[in-house]
Amino acid sequence: MISAGESFLRRFHDSAPGGSPRAFAGGRLPDGRDTYDWLADHASPGERVLDLCCGDGFLLAKLAERGVHGVGVDLSQGELEAARARGLSELHLARAQELPLADASVDGVVCSWALMLLDDLPGVLDELRRVLRPDGWLAAVIGAPPPDRPDNRYRVVLDALRRHPQPDAVSLGDARSRDPDALTTLLEERGYDRVSTEVAPYDLTGPAEAVTELGLGMYNPAWMRPEDREALREELMVALGPGVHPCWLGVMLVSCQVR
Repeated sequence: MISAGESFLRRFHDSAPGGSPRAFAGGRLPDGRDTYDWLADHASPGERVLDLCCGDGFLLAKLAERGVHGVGVDLSQGELEAARARGLSELHLARAQELPLADASVDGVVCSWALMLLDDLPGVLDELRRVLRPDGWLAAVIGAPPPDRPDNRYRVVLDALRRHPQPDAVSLGDARSRDPDALTTLLEERGYDRVSTEVAPYDLTGPAEAVTELGLGMYNPAWMRPEDREALREELMVALGPGVHPCWLGVMLVSCQVR
């Protein structure tokens, strides 16, 4: 049985497939890559790689271009239909805790902006280890607090979000996924090693319209009443004003291997 958080995520992504790459694919890490390229660069041609919470297949398509055989799993039928529209075929509607894959059947796992949203994180990590082959690898991008920079206009977005009531809010994920030390401990306890957890700024600088849409595309506005969402939009456009706005999110880049 799916949880309240999973039920919300399914409804949200069924209603707006492809939201994650629309929000994040235009960003840049300090090395110039976006987070999707950072994940794809872990895979080698000929490998079989699971994209956990694959969404509309944006990352799977990148993997296919590199000669990687991608397998997609997602909780949202709407996202999977969008992935099929890209011509992707090995796609499964399933929970991360109950993967429809055989033991030791994939060389690697990628997970983009989703591991921090999943219930029963220890169970998910156990399940990923089950389907990974010996010496297999895991790479994940996890949301982190934004960099503490005085010119970071994303803080305007966060402050505005906090001011608007969110009566339909539900709890998502496990807080340990966002803590580098706690996540490292969870991974090592479950048979992963060579764990790396690097926190980095993610540059999504853009005009007021783009920064506003970034904020409105988050989960929080979906928990608001329609009139509050519209008020939020108007408030952000006024607060940001014309011009290009420095905007940095925080990301944790996680990589490890199976012992």
